[in-house]
Order: sequence, then structure tokens, then C-alpha cells
Amino acid sequence: MKRLLGSTAAKIAVFLCLCVLIPLTAAGAFGTIYCYESGIYAEKAEFQKSRICQDFVRSRLSDLKRFVYWNDVSAIPQTEFYYDDTSFTYKIKDEKGNVVIDTTKDRSVLSYEGYVIYEVDSYGEHTKEYTADGYVNLPVAPTDSLYLYKVVYDMQSKLLEMTVAVGIASLILLVWLLCSAGYGKDGTVALRGLNRCWLDVFAVICGTVFFGGAEIAIDQINYASNTAAKIAVIGIELVIMTAVLLFFLMSAAAHFKTKGWWRHTAIYNIVMAVWRFIKWVVCSLPRVWKLLLVYGIFVLVNLIGISLFWLDGNALALLTVIITDICGIVFMIFFSDQIGKLRIASEALAAGNYEYKTDASSMWFGLKKQANNLNSAATGMSKAVDARMKSERFKTELITNVSHDLKTPLTSIVSYVDLLKKENIESEKAQEYIEVIDRQSKKLKKLTEDLVEASKASSGAVTVNRENLNIGELVNQSVGEFAERLAAAAITPVINLPEEEVYVYTDGRLLWRVFDNLIQNIIKYAQPGTRAYFDLTPYNGKAVLCIKNISRDPLNMSSEALMERFVRGDSSRGSDGNGLGLSISKSLTELCGGTFEIFLDGDLYKAVITFPLSKAPAEPEKQPEAAAEGSEAHLSTELD
Repeated sequence: MKRLLGSTAAKIAVFLCLCVLIPLTAAGAFGTIYCYESGIYAEKAEFQKSRICQDFVRSRLSDLKRFVYWNDVSAIPQTEFYYDDTSFTYKIKDEKGNVVIDTTKDRSVLSYEGYVIYEVDSYGEHTKEYTADGYVNLPVAPTDSLYLYKVVYDMQSKLLEMTVAVGIASLILLVWLLCSAGYGKDGTVALRGLNRCWLDVFAVICGTVFFGGAEIAIDQINYASNTAAKIAVIGIELVIMTAVLLFFLMSAAAHFKTKGWWRHTAIYNIVMAVWRFIKWVVCSLPRVWKLLLVYGIFVLVNLIGISLFWLDGNALALLTVIITDICGIVFMIFFSDQIGKLRIASEALAAGNYEYKTDASSMWFGLKKQANNLNSAATGMSKAVDARMKSERFKTELITNVSHDLKTPLTSIVSYVDLLKKENIESEKAQEYIEVIDRQSKKLKKLTEDLVEASKASSGAVTVNRENLNIGELVNQSVGEFAERLAAAAITPVINLPEEEVYVYTDGRLLWRVFDNLIQNIIKYAQPGTRAYFDLTPYNGKAVLCIKNISRDPLNMSSEALMERFVRGDSSRGSDGNGLGLSISKSLTELCGGTFEIFLDGDLYKAVITFPLSKAPAEPEKQPEAAAEGSEAHLSTELD
């Protein structure tokens, strides 16, 4: 196929065919439209009685009427008022029906009768009235100006079919010619021959030849002696114009196929040459002086142009001002765009996106250096963050390893304490010591487990199994699990759930661990005799769970500080907490796809957990109790 597209002989053959077929299609389309507008298709009369012929005859009678209006009927024989180039003849009758003038011949056929003409006096008043009848001499000769109308009338039944057939053939050949444009014998697309000329220059040349040839053809048509000569001139001009148009279309198609066609234009190359010169001139100037120079040029051109226009109305000066202002606007747009790129890069750097790189290849006025500096800063900060992450991972691994190493002796201590408690020891002091060792060993074991859990959660090294979960049921079950301990701490839970079930896509096991930490914090730090509120609200496509209570001790810190590791609400450190619960809860919530926030207002403590809403499961899911039961043990096992 590519070999056929690259065949020069095939291109020439198709080109020559189109030079003939396209003019025929245009002529046929024009003739078809003319027949339709003239009503030829709607009538079946003979040619001399057809509308097209009668309109022609009536126009000649109108010319005769104008002649008589400015002269008189008696002047017609002296001026020999007739048409050598047509078969038009006429009879003029006076008011009594007597024939005054008769130019008809034996073969004249009546076409239009009863056309009224007048003679007028010097005041424009009608003096005499005549009736003119128009005739047509048949058959019409090829040199007759009416001959073309006769041909169109005779071909009316086949003109449309011929035009459609020729038009389809022309379209097929034109598509093939445009597809073959630019292809060589080797099957590759490249600019060859005339196509190497700049596209806009070639367009100007083709346009000049096209319209210049049309003007010459019009002049030749006016000088043509007969209809046959006019038809020949029109045909030759249509062929030439078609050839020029095909040349340009093939060149444009070749340029588009090679891509970057705008770069192969005179305008582009001139603009780029000017731009390179300007860039070379101002390259060494400071940025402020560069801007002042550009601004000064715009101001100077505007002042000169406006002055010239004001003095002598020079339209070219006004056009120059307009073009200069447009260039200034374009300059400001490009400059603002580059400043915007630097702003986006700085915002990305501030947001922690150190992988973002600014494209500085097209920047100028010293902005390229700034962009490169930002890219270098992003690279340096990325390396620093990587080093920090390595350090954090090392700390996490260290905490995990130390915790695991402590777990074994702690387990032994707890086991032996249990054995000692079963022994019949009479000494009260010894029993008191055993109780202290038991309490402190369990506290140390809990601290070790929380350390492992905190390090794993912060690093994301926890397996997350998400599913559609009814968060309202999980809240009820979590509060019910701690009902006795809440009652012992004199805390009354108040649960407010919406009527409809609220589902979220999360890990029920990890979320239960979050609720566990929050409820234990309420038991440890809430003011006895108060209420703890659990409010679940679907809002704006999200499930919002708000847990509120009144703190027993003053909260003299920010919410951000409260969620740091080893930070507790009571500064006295008199409770059993280790300050890891909230940090663990925040990390686990984020791993589950939600957000965790703390808000403090005086002694009011509020934890807000947010998850995107999900659809209810199609099949019955495993009850959250199963996830809740032993979840702490399973989680600890996984974290281990």
C-alpha cells in the first residue's frame, strides 16, 4: 500500500483526472442548482415556453423598453436595435394591433408576448403605448448566448445523476491524493520538491495565482466573441484553479503528516529569529533592567504610534500600536505563566512533594536559574527525608527488638509471681511485696505491648483487612464491653445513633482497638459522676463519630501535643497510662482509611473519628462481635 502511495505516476494520473473531474462537478452542481431555482424540474413545456427561456426573452424586451423610453420606436431601425449573438427576435405593435417593426424570421417561434413599452415626452409623460412579442429562432446555434441555457435544459434529466457520480469519483480520488501526499518511493513521509517551501509562503503564491487567474479569466470572458469561446475560457480557468488548489492541499497534507507544520512557516521562523536576537541582547542584563527595557520599548512604540495617528491619521501607526499592545499582553501572559510555575513548585516543596520538578527548558529572564535552584532544593530535601525515614525505621526496629527481648523475661516474672501468690506465705510484708511485683510487672508488660503496637502502627506494618462494617453496632458493642468498668468509674455512657444503619469500609478489628483505647481513656481520666457521649452522624458523604467527656484534671496542653507519644492528660503521672493510646488510635484510624482528631475546650475533651460512607453489604456479614472478641489478643499477636 505504501509503495502505491509513493508512486509518482499514480499521483500524476490522479492529479490530472481531478483537474478535469472537479471542474465538471462544480459546473454540474451549479447547473443543478440553477435548474432547481429556475423551476426547470417543475415544468414539462418546450424550451421556448420554459421559464428559463422566457426569462431570457423578457430581459431582452426590457432592454428594448429602456431604449424606447429614452428615444422612440421610430429610432429602432436607424440604430439597428438587434442582437447578433442571440436568436432573439421581436415584433412591435401599436395600440391598434398594427405591426410597426418585425425582426422575426421563418424559423422564429413565439416565446413571450404582450410586453408593454411606452414612448414618453420631455416631461416623462406617456405619449404612445406599444406591445412587444419576443421570439426565439430554432434551432439555437452554438455561438448563441442562449445555447448554454438550451444545453442545460436538454440535460436536466441526467444532470443531477452525472453530477453525483462525478462528485463521488472526485471525492474518492481527492482522498487518495491527500493520503499519498508526502510519501516517497521508499514508503516514508518527508517534505520533497515544492513541499520544502514554507507553507504560508506557498499559500500566498497559490492564492495569488488562483485569484489572479480568476481576474484574467473574467477579462477574457468579457472580450470573448461568442458563447463557445466563453465556455472554453471558463473551462480552462477552472482547470488551472483546480490544479493550484490541489497543489496547495497536497503540500498542506504533507506538512501536517510530518508534524510540527507551524515550524515550517515563514512567520514562525521570523518570530523565532527575532526572539533569539532579543534573547541574545538582554541575556546579560539584570532581571529588573530586562523588565524596564521591555516596558520602555512598549511605551516608546505606543507614544510614537499614537502621535503619528493623532497628527495625520496614519492607520498604520494605529495598527502598530495595537500589535505592540497585543505583544505586551502576550509577554505578560508568558511571564506570569513562568512565575506561576515557580509558585506551583514552591507550594509543592512546602507541601512535602519533593518529587515535583519544574520544567525550566522554556524559561527566561533569570527565572530558569530560580527553577533549577528549586529543583536542587527539592532533591536535597528528598535525600534528607530519606535519611530521616531510615532513622525512624531504625528507631522503630530498635523499639520492636528491645520490646521482644523484654517480653520473654517479663513473661517469666509474671508466671513466677502467679506461682508465689498460690504459695501459703504467712508474712504480710512478703505478700505486699508480691502484689507490688505483680502490679508493676503487668504494667511493664502492657507498656512493652503498647510500644510494639505504636511502632508497628506508625510505620504502617499492620495487615489491614477492610470490609463494609456497621459502625453503629461496633460502637454499641464496644461500650457494652466496658459497661461494668464505666459504672465502677461513675461514668454514664450516652449513645446517639441515627435511625438508618451507617456502613463504612474499614477493618473492624483495628477500629475496635481504637474504641478500646478511647473508652479506657474515659475510664482513667473522665470526671466521676459525668456522662460520656457517643454521637454518630452521617454528614456530607461521611460517617462522623464524636466521643465527648469532661476531664477530671485540667487539660493544660494543645490537642496536637496530647496525641504525641508518651504524653498524658494529667501532668502528675498519677494514673496507669503510658501516653501511647491516642497515638496508637490515630495511626490505626489512618491505616483503616479514616481521620482522627482531638479537640479541647477547657475541660471538655472531644475525639472525632471520620470515615467515608459505604453501601450496605449484599450478603450477611460476620457479626462485629466476632471481630471484637479477642481482638486485642489477635492484634497483639500480629504486631508481635
